[in-house]
Amino acid sequence: MGSDRVARIGRGKPAFRGTLGELLSKSGLMTVCVVLAGCGAAEPDRAHVSGKVTYQGKPVDFGDIVFVPSGASATKWKGFYCQGGITNGHYAIVAHGPVVGRNRVEIYGYKRTGQKMPDIAGKNLAETPKVVEVLVPNIPPRYNLASEMNVEIQPGRNDGIDFEL
Repeated sequence: MGSDRVARIGRGKPAFRGTLGELLSKSGLMTVCVVLAGCGAAEPDRAHVSGKVTYQGKPVDFGDIVFVPSGASATKWKGFYCQGGITNGHYAIVAHGPVVGRNRVEIYGYKRTGQKMPDIAGKNLAETPKVVEVLVPNIPPRYNLASEMNVEIQPGRNDGIDFEL
């Protein structure tokens, strides 16, 4: 290599000028820069939320509640929705709750039919499917897909956010 510390690859063009220590030092600095820059935006502030859900005056027996950032929150945190289950008219989302700020709320309720059927979704023919109960939606789209319900989520705990549909 010689005294000028140049490694030559291929047609004799310099590949790197410097010592191994300098290379590691520079690559370490580049790694720190990449880590600090990150691969995208930071996670949004999220909160805990809980409450009751009724439809036509009765508790929603079984369903889902979804919080989707809306308003100013939607631009920055698009895609950071959260979903939780509704059981016997109650819901509580503690881990990975809704984004702090304005959120559109979608509520999905299901009625148990008493009928059973094999769950073949995602199964191959060699697997024996388990039997599940047939559920039918019983809350109209104006409360879920076409929902215009919004709620302002505050930092920390948001208890008692009830929905009477």
